[in-house]
Amino acid sequence: MDEYVIQCWNCLGEFDAVAAVWCSCDPKNPTKLCPYCLQCFCQATDDFKGRFWQYAPATLLSERSSLRRIKDRLGELLVRAHVVRVEQLLAALERQSQTGDKLGQLLVNNGLLSGEELDLFLQMQSIPVPNEFSKEYVDTEQLHKINPEFCLQRKLLPLQTFHGANRSFLALAMANPQDMETVEIVSRKTGMRVVPFYGDEFAVSSFLKNYVPPGGARILEQETTDYQGIVRKIITGAIKRHASDIHIEPDANNLNVRYRIDGVLYKVKSPSKKDQGPILMNLKKLAKMDLYNSRIPQSSKMVLKLEEQRYQLNILSFPNPYGESISIKVVNLSTFLRNLSEIGLTEGQLGLAENSLDARNGLVLISGPLMNGCATTEYAMMRYLSTSNKKVMTLESPVFSHIKNIHQSEINPSLGFDFITGLNSIIRSNPDVIFMSDVPDAEVAATVCKIAAKCVVIASLNSISAASTIVLLRELGASSSLISQALSLVINQRLIRKVCPHCSEKSPISESLLIRMGLSEDEAKGLNTYAGHGCKECNYLGFTGRIAIFEVLSPDQNLKEMIARGASALEIERGAVRNGLVTLRSRCLDKINQGLTTIEEFQKCKF
Repeated sequence: MDEYVIQCWNCLGEFDAVAAVWCSCDPKNPTKLCPYCLQCFCQATDDFKGRFWQYAPATLLSERSSLRRIKDRLGELLVRAHVVRVEQLLAALERQSQTGDKLGQLLVNNGLLSGEELDLFLQMQSIPVPNEFSKEYVDTEQLHKINPEFCLQRKLLPLQTFHGANRSFLALAMANPQDMETVEIVSRKTGMRVVPFYGDEFAVSSFLKNYVPPGGARILEQETTDYQGIVRKIITGAIKRHASDIHIEPDANNLNVRYRIDGVLYKVKSPSKKDQGPILMNLKKLAKMDLYNSRIPQSSKMVLKLEEQRYQLNILSFPNPYGESISIKVVNLSTFLRNLSEIGLTEGQLGLAENSLDARNGLVLISGPLMNGCATTEYAMMRYLSTSNKKVMTLESPVFSHIKNIHQSEINPSLGFDFITGLNSIIRSNPDVIFMSDVPDAEVAATVCKIAAKCVVIASLNSISAASTIVLLRELGASSSLISQALSLVINQRLIRKVCPHCSEKSPISESLLIRMGLSEDEAKGLNTYAGHGCKECNYLGFTGRIAIFEVLSPDQNLKEMIARGASALEIERGAVRNGLVTLRSRCLDKINQGLTTIEEFQKCKF
């Protein structure tokens, strides 16, 4: 895929213009939105525009050419109304060139608008926009609803309303139809989607003088809130505090914003509840989501660059009784990809992992509770295999980063591409290694075990220990005998918070108290405990970052026989310990003794 990194003319941030969303200012000549400041470059200098298009890749030039050839005004109106995105219009135009079908019918067939709404927009195409306005051309009810003073200030006039079964549209004459801020304000005031038309500034002002006395237009401060700046501050604030997730959650009285930092959620200063609508609208616009559909979950992702670091934002929206909740996973692409030797495996564990990856077949399971770094381990393995001569194919949901020499594909159930469909397709390509980011059901579990007899299969599961991972696969529907034959390695991991080295100090705890906290007498004896008292370097939390600990189970023949006869997780773990397994519990206690983490982390992880 092409990549075209440019510097925003407005905020000077760098972003990939190919991946960025098109603006809807002028559907026949759109520009790209900067993901930092949410500004397109329609208002940039001619020199900036000239340089952008001079060096633009063929992908962008082809898309612009297609848009400029549009003869049907319908597509332009639909983009201005935010009913379809420029990208969706481009796809429909491409389809139209192949089939010869009418554009409107193609958009209806694709579910982008209803037949009723198509009729409304066909009517809208014939709206007269005169050089001199009179009452017969203006919707005076909407004029008073918007506020005549505001209309004069922004040089706009409501022309006509069009009501559908599920949503309504307002045709709006504007001296500057590219003013998206004003369009969004009018949309909020009227509760309708705005379709901007060009209206002569002098003609608009002349008509409005009948409704606003001389000197009557005042500055309406409440309409000038910088919602794009609020969104920008929420995202950059999370990145600067090294948050892994952003959660924006409305309730009856507040719009709550929380950051997940080192696995713990912290509430941060949140915007006012009255700003909820425009803030969520700006976020969804940035994520290329359907702006006006809040009834179904949506997902998207985008890449941005901040202070020489590249970040991927995986954005999810889902219905909430008080609006919509937005969750954003922040992935630092500059540090996410690591070598297998850098993720925290001991020398012995690393050797077992490499041997399993280098084998001709076998099932490798990566497991841990949610948000405990399994994706980092998966990608470290992919990176290790990318330098081999093996054919490696993946089924991921989602793809976090692209790795050279790895054939990666993203699951999309809405298009009929699920894990079992992907597996059945991949196996016909004779891969050496298959990666699976999840094992969702019995059919996939059984298929994975069967395929592992022919090639290496690496799959991820949510589980609390290596032994319970094996039992979970059995409970999903794979037979004990199949698991026993296929299994090569199980890695279970946990991320534990690291004591801040700048404020760490010894914090002795008596053996009797340690025993009451869940340790055995042998574990409590002589254990050194530490704590961070908080300092500027760790934002006075006492912790800075997290470290990974692992338990790696490599089954021998005796353990395989236990698995085949359906042994419990406890029985499997005891057999693995006799075979040399060092459990997560022991690893964590070792990190406590070294002063790298705290006894509170041990209790929280419930080893």
